[in-house]
Amino acid sequence: MHIADETGKFQDVTLPATSDSFTAEALSQSIHVCLQEAKWKTFTDAAHKARLAALTKAFPEIANYKKDDLMKQGGNLPVIITPANVELTDDFSFSLQGIDGKVSGAVLSNPVKGLVGSYQQDETSIITRAADEKACLWTLSLELEKNKKGDAYVDITKPHSLVVENAKGTAVRTAFAYTASKQPVSNVVVSKEYSAASYADEIDVLVGDEKYGALFTITDGMNDHFILEVAEPADVEKYGITVEGSKLKIANYPAGVSGIWIRNVKLTALGLNGSTDEAKQDIYVRKNIEAESSLSDKVVTLTTTLTNGKYVNNVRWNVSELNMSAVELEAFMGQWNKQAELKWTDEDDNERNQYYNISVYDKDGKVTSDYKAAVTFGFSFESQELLPMEYDVLVTAGSIYAADAKLTVKNPTSTVISLYSDLVKDNVLQIVGVPGTGDFVTYTMTDGLKVAKVASVVEIVDMDADPEDANTSWMRSATGLQVYKNGVEVNGVAMNQLYTVRNFKAVYTLFGNAENTQEFEFQGEVVSGLYNADAEKAIVLDATKLSAIFSADPKLNTIDLEAAVTKAIVAAGPDRDKTYELFNVAQGDKVTTTTYYNEPKQSSNGNVIKGTSFVYVTEDLYVDKLGIDDETALTAAKWAEIWTVASKYYDVTGKRNDVEDIEEADQIMVDIFNAYKGKIDFKTETTKEPQAPKAKDGRVRDVSFAFADNATAGKFVTTTDLSSHAIVAKSTIDEDIPNGKVVLAVKMIVEDQWGMKMVRNFNVTLKTK
Repeated sequence: MHIADETGKFQDVTLPATSDSFTAEALSQSIHVCLQEAKWKTFTDAAHKARLAALTKAFPEIANYKKDDLMKQGGNLPVIITPANVELTDDFSFSLQGIDGKVSGAVLSNPVKGLVGSYQQDETSIITRAADEKACLWTLSLELEKNKKGDAYVDITKPHSLVVENAKGTAVRTAFAYTASKQPVSNVVVSKEYSAASYADEIDVLVGDEKYGALFTITDGMNDHFILEVAEPADVEKYGITVEGSKLKIANYPAGVSGIWIRNVKLTALGLNGSTDEAKQDIYVRKNIEAESSLSDKVVTLTTTLTNGKYVNNVRWNVSELNMSAVELEAFMGQWNKQAELKWTDEDDNERNQYYNISVYDKDGKVTSDYKAAVTFGFSFESQELLPMEYDVLVTAGSIYAADAKLTVKNPTSTVISLYSDLVKDNVLQIVGVPGTGDFVTYTMTDGLKVAKVASVVEIVDMDADPEDANTSWMRSATGLQVYKNGVEVNGVAMNQLYTVRNFKAVYTLFGNAENTQEFEFQGEVVSGLYNADAEKAIVLDATKLSAIFSADPKLNTIDLEAAVTKAIVAAGPDRDKTYELFNVAQGDKVTTTTYYNEPKQSSNGNVIKGTSFVYVTEDLYVDKLGIDDETALTAAKWAEIWTVASKYYDVTGKRNDVEDIEEADQIMVDIFNAYKGKIDFKTETTKEPQAPKAKDGRVRDVSFAFADNATAGKFVTTTDLSSHAIVAKSTIDEDIPNGKVVLAVKMIVEDQWGMKMVRNFNVTLKTK
């Protein structure tokens, strides 16, 4: 047996087998007992006096309370006493002792079997009224010691041990687990909460049922000092209502009725400080109707099709299933409270339900109130409202009809999440990612998933990781992957992360319902976007540019290796099969030609020209404005008149200036300018601006060339150093060359940002002529 010593530590002790052998143990290492305290006040308003008079009649002891009397309640101290046959009511005494050995002046009394009230145990509130004989649980009433003035209670702030002593002087103690404090209260408040309750033999207005919460709550009230009444005599008589404490009893609930209203239910409560309050409301008591028949079971697959912005699913039965006559069908349709109640048990074994209004539909699927047009009946729900499972359905129409059925809801059969096909190779997602400045590659995994609008990815899980060791996971956030280019060592084991197939699963929800969680498993492989094991497919060369002649002429003896590369092809990722630049590419000069519309070209006799031809104005409106005829060529002097007006609105290059509105008097001349500026040659000025070369692709770290055999190549080329990306044949060769040519093996090494090196092997040919 374990008994605590004066330090609170437990020691193993063997007790003699006598009737005096017993132990006391705290429920946990720390228990805080709460007491409410208040000073009794007097209130003078008429409403309070009326409430207090009613409460005093029900609880006569209230009349004995005087102003400034110190009131308290609570103070329930729990303890475990073993064996179970020990009765603390048999002349036991109790005290609280501190670690310093001092006994508190707090009074402990009134032992009650079981747990009573509420208190804090290791920050977990226990609220129970269970009294289990076998559990060995007892509750003592604790009254704190008062201060010297006697007008307030003194808290116990340091842990104390509970000492339990029987009539024979045998004493045991608990660990130092108990503290206690007072909690001042305010005026009592009675609040209306729910206005509906489920029918039962007894309806406790302070305790909710499985479907509804409490009808009323009392805050800072004196325990059990309240009056519940139904202040509507007609309802009391009609339904045979009686009240016992906080409970309503209904003796005459009408047959065949799904619910009744009880008017003016009032709760009046007394506060610990002498205040009073009341609340009154009408309550609706609902009684479940038992099914009298059955409807056909239904299966609904949640729709992924939007209808007016919603994913609406329809549950329909044929009216013929009602088996009703015309008179009965008309009465059925006339019921305003037709509804379907769906019931199910959630994953926490809680009973849950959901209500939907029932409508009747005609042959076109439209709601109808005409029983002669009725074809189907049922309800609709949105896809996010129900989970895929089986539901019990109760269809009711007031008190005249009730039938049950089963509804099975299934998730969509269509694919809502998949891998993008252009990112997949051999059914494995090619994860290209973004190479970081360090040694790692990052990737947002959802970039590789094709997700329908009805789905939302919550997280990506690395299925190959150790669930107990986060360091083994490639995922660094809900959807963010991070791996190391050169691998990583975890728990002393080297792990390659590039070109290693990994198993993942996407956890996603459907229709915005956090409870409708599904999984999609797939494989992924982190790869370089550029590296291709088959380098010949990745880098295409022009064989006609890979030969040179032994000569002193640079045009004949040089192989430009960069020029020989026709194209480089992306191997993986969203740019797969697209081309990219391996080298910086010269862009040439940017050529700009400026036309000066104030300087038309003209012939020797002063006429403006287009090429070698004169220009004629033929439009009557323009001819009249210029004061010429249509057979007279347009002169440079006339164009100067046109430009004088047009220059108010255009610069010499023809660009519109900041003047917004063209004056009416200038409009025709401006129109002539715009109509004929393209029919006349003007002075032009051409400039050339060198352009920076187009940079190589940022995913390329380095490109280099090397001979496979420098010793052999050195016999035929001026240098084996190919850092200039050029091969230069010697001008002359001292030795004979078979067939007048020599073939040299060359390798091209492309290093990318993922740290991968791709080697493209090829040959160059050097000829004597």
